[in-house]
Amino acid sequence: MPHIIAYKANVVHSVALGQLQVLQPGLVGVDEQGKIAFVVDLNQTETTEHFDELVDLGDQLLLPGFIDGHAHAPQYSFIGVGMHLPLLKWLETYTFPYESKFENMGYARAVYEKAVRRHLNNGTTTCSYFATIHLDACKVLTDILEQVGQRGYVGKINMDRNGSSGLQEDTQASIDDTREFVRYVQNKKNDLLTPVITPRFVPSCTSKLMHALADISREHTPKLPVQSHLGENRDEIKWVKSLHPESKTYTGVYDDHGLLHERSYMAHCIWCSKGERELLREKQTAVIHCPNSNFSLSSGVLNVRRLLKEGIKVGLGTDVSGGYSPSMLDAIRQAVIASKLVSIGNGSSSDEDSEEQHVESLSYAEAFHLATMGSAEALGLGDKVGNFIVGKDFDALVVDPYAPNSPIDEAHDPEEAADVLHTFQKFLFLGDDRNIVSIFVGGRQVKSSLSEFDAKKSLEVTNSPLTIGSIKTSKYSSIRVKSRFILKIIEKMEHEISSRVERIEQQIPTEWKEFAGKPMQIAYYTTKVNTFRENPDLLRPSDSFSSWAVQKLRREMGKYLTDEDLRSIVAQEWRTDLTRSIMEVRLNRHGSKDGPVVRRSSSGVLYVSPQPSRNVSTDLPQRKFVLDAIATPGQRKKK
Repeated sequence: MPHIIAYKANVVHSVALGQLQVLQPGLVGVDEQGKIAFVVDLNQTETTEHFDELVDLGDQLLLPGFIDGHAHAPQYSFIGVGMHLPLLKWLETYTFPYESKFENMGYARAVYEKAVRRHLNNGTTTCSYFATIHLDACKVLTDILEQVGQRGYVGKINMDRNGSSGLQEDTQASIDDTREFVRYVQNKKNDLLTPVITPRFVPSCTSKLMHALADISREHTPKLPVQSHLGENRDEIKWVKSLHPESKTYTGVYDDHGLLHERSYMAHCIWCSKGERELLREKQTAVIHCPNSNFSLSSGVLNVRRLLKEGIKVGLGTDVSGGYSPSMLDAIRQAVIASKLVSIGNGSSSDEDSEEQHVESLSYAEAFHLATMGSAEALGLGDKVGNFIVGKDFDALVVDPYAPNSPIDEAHDPEEAADVLHTFQKFLFLGDDRNIVSIFVGGRQVKSSLSEFDAKKSLEVTNSPLTIGSIKTSKYSSIRVKSRFILKIIEKMEHEISSRVERIEQQIPTEWKEFAGKPMQIAYYTTKVNTFRENPDLLRPSDSFSSWAVQKLRREMGKYLTDEDLRSIVAQEWRTDLTRSIMEVRLNRHGSKDGPVVRRSSSGVLYVSPQPSRNVSTDLPQRKFVLDAIATPGQRKKK
């Protein structure tokens, strides 16, 4: 029987356009392959589903990961610049000169690492990236995606005309490099990585190149995805018409060259005529809505409602850096605003669609759908990710609306605080990456907050049938319980701890400070820890703090832990956090990057490590005795 981890949280996901399913609370089981094994609404029914480990996320939100349908990874190098220019001038002034720098592998790696991590930290579990024309740099991008763990669609850009110095390919070289890039990605045999055929846009590609790219896409089963730009800017459309008078429309150019099919998706499509939209629907080609970029480059406002009514698949994208934000939360907000502009009559339309009529704006639920299931379907991933359906990959976000430094204030009204949709809306319109405390891709945790997952106390309950809320646990022998309330306790600890740290620091032996910039012998260090035994009162939380913390913990964990257990947790977390403040902040301040480093083991134990370059075993017995010696007053047994 596979090992199942069950995540208990307030679950919100989209099951259809505008239809959210809310499980308050819900239980999502994930198997060893990272697949969703079961989804249970604990408010409606008890569950006897088998699972081996329970991660209790309290009143945090569990959401499907965001899917960015259109982003330019190299353009992260100048994100936020040039927003005063229209598209074609912006390409000429910023995009082409910056992208030409990616022939330098050091530069490419530095930018791509930042871009991927920034997108991921903002909750984007899947992203469709444009790279550049440079084959080696494109390979670097896929390597980084593989290392970081983000699901990536990656395209080597093709452009054999109308480029700039250093950013234009020979036609045959472009074709050959594309084939090589496809082989490179497919040889990785990584289900998270997909090569995408990526003609930059029609003005950048000759007919010979476009025909060849279509052939490469169709040689594979299933076809390789195709991504490009379409109908973004009116000057761009005029340019395409002058380059291809033989085709009826801009969309027709792509179709005439075989680049439109069920695995194609086109960014923007603001100015597509009714006939072009009918062609997109006929070819089952999706549209990626990029509202931030559409506003920022003065391109226009897409009528998304019309596309949806006409049966065209629509996803959502950031279009970094035509769009100045890598956050899909921003894309959601901008999509709602754009739809309101269309609704009040300031939208864009082609000439034959200029008749005035009321258009209903997008709801927050619909915009969220576009950022998850909409983009999944646009990229051909609708059967794999986008929501929490049994059998799909567990791509998920753990959202703490009230995380440290959160832009969201806690509700004062108890009814509002208990309303999951109320909190969910606040996250969509006020939240940011600080609220996204953990991210999973294919069941693997690729982002975690130390305070949320690593620094919390894990309670092991073994071989004892229990009932936790409505979760029957008789079918498994071990539960790991993690509560977000410990995070709140740690926050409040800072106030009480701060006054004590100064007093403790004054007693740090002078010999410690003499080790700044030098390797430190762990054995010597541990003897100096005895200083703290003389101050046991500093190592215990006050009675008032303990009472407050136990009361907070009881709300979440009191169903299966006694007050004595809760007090023990509070005391341990106090000692751990106090120790971190003393050693990680104070002691490291006296050292240097070449000197001793205070570290935390995977089990939460603090220890002192010499300079990492020195080949010191990480299994030294002194590792555990540092925390015990500092955190536990009284005599210590000799080893």
